[in-house]
Amino acid sequence: MSRIRVLLVGENADFLRGASDWLVSESNVDFVGAAASGAEAIDLAGRLEPDVVVMDESVSDMKTPEVVRRVKLLRTAPRVVLLSFLDGGATRQIAAATGADGVVAKARFTAALLPALYDVLGGSSLPPARGSVRSKSTLPISTKDEITRSES
Repeated sequence: MSRIRVLLVGENADFLRGASDWLVSESNVDFVGAAASGAEAIDLAGRLEPDVVVMDESVSDMKTPEVVRRVKLLRTAPRVVLLSFLDGGATRQIAAATGADGVVAKARFTAALLPALYDVLGGSSLPPARGSVRSKSTLPISTKDEITRSES
């Protein structure tokens, strides 16, 4: 069974560690890596070909709409879900303003992220089929394990 390949983007190491631990624990998610900046997100999204990029609504090195636009221009054009401090109608405005496919309030991360992933992938419980199976051995340095080790 195919799992949803997720790239996580955010500048806060504690959040990245907690979110990546949660993603790894989900049986239908394949956590492929984490990026700490917009530029790194674009690079990793191009190399790792995630189905969805889950990104903090702000990164300091680039404006969020530019990161979203450049990620979505990649050959594999992953979906983008932003993580926001806001909830309710404001989150839809954020998605519209940035070009993201969805927004999840950080306060509802564990309850709302999986449904949001399925929603941005067209309501399917599985990601689109890919031509080849990729091994975790191709993960970049900034994976969950590296994040954990760097904080120790």
